[in-house]
Amino acid sequence: AAGEVYRIASVRGGEELIEVEDDPIFAAFSALPRRRLVTAPAPVGAGDKALMHGHDAADLVDMESIHALRICRAAGIPWCGLRVVSDALDEDLPAALFAAWDGQRFRLAPLLRAFITDARARKDLLGLRARARVCSRRLAEILFGRG
Repeated sequence: AAGEVYRIASVRGGEELIEVEDDPIFAAFSALPRRRLVTAPAPVGAGDKALMHGHDAADLVDMESIHALRICRAAGIPWCGLRVVSDALDEDLPAALFAAWDGQRFRLAPLLRAFITDARARKDLLGLRARARVCSRRLAEILFGRG
């Protein structure tokens, strides 16, 4: 559900699967439920999320965690993934985001164009911003002991 906070138990990126062991340095987060995460190479919609979940590949999907985990592991830095669910399994990201994805990154110009010229895109993007703010506050509650 949106707003739920989870601790990452494993991260999959393509064929690579990295199990995340508990490190005592992150004991403050040990009560959070653990979930499996897939780092996708591109934004995914509700259908793709449902497919991954249905094939028991992941509980959560993002686009960045495996990269951060690899960098931390290579540098010998302890890593703990905390994720706040921003969109539920059956929710799609705004269409303007998919349209702005060029295969490697989100392009700002198409997002701005959609925001300025398309009332539906503006509403969807502002809704995403509002959700991101709620998620940020929820994560801050967990990180700073107020949750």
